[in-house]
Amino acid sequence: MSTEELAIMIPIIGILGSFLVVIVFVLADNRTRRMRAKMLHDERMIALEKGLPVPMDDAFAKKRRYFRSGLVWCSIGLGLMTLGIVATENDANELFGVGSIPLLIGLALIAGDLIDLKRAKAERDRVISPYLAAETEPRSSAGRS
Repeated sequence: MSTEELAIMIPIIGILGSFLVVIVFVLADNRTRRMRAKMLHDERMIALEKGLPVPMDDAFAKKRRYFRSGLVWCSIGLGLMTLGIVATENDANELFGVGSIPLLIGLALIAGDLIDLKRAKAERDRVISPYLAAETEPRSSAGRS
């Protein structure tokens, strides 16, 4: 193999290898999701057979990372505002004003996440409370010796 052929093969192998890594991760994630779905199904079927209440939560919903996007936007805004303070006097007001836009967007995203968390907690409490009431009901001792 000549050096010219080797020089052509190295990038090709690198690109194909990167695609292969992505495909492996996608297949592993797909397998994990299928295994979780099967375990959840088996768990629910056992609960139904035993007559236990079955919580119908969405196990496949993506877990949202609250406050992350808001913090990123706030950091960008604060960075631009800091750059506006340090910059020359001609650009200082412009950069400070431009930095306030992502800062306010970030604050709005954080406020929205706070509202979503409160709403999700209220919904979770509303859904869970019937199950808690069923578990805390006193059982009669009739028929027991």
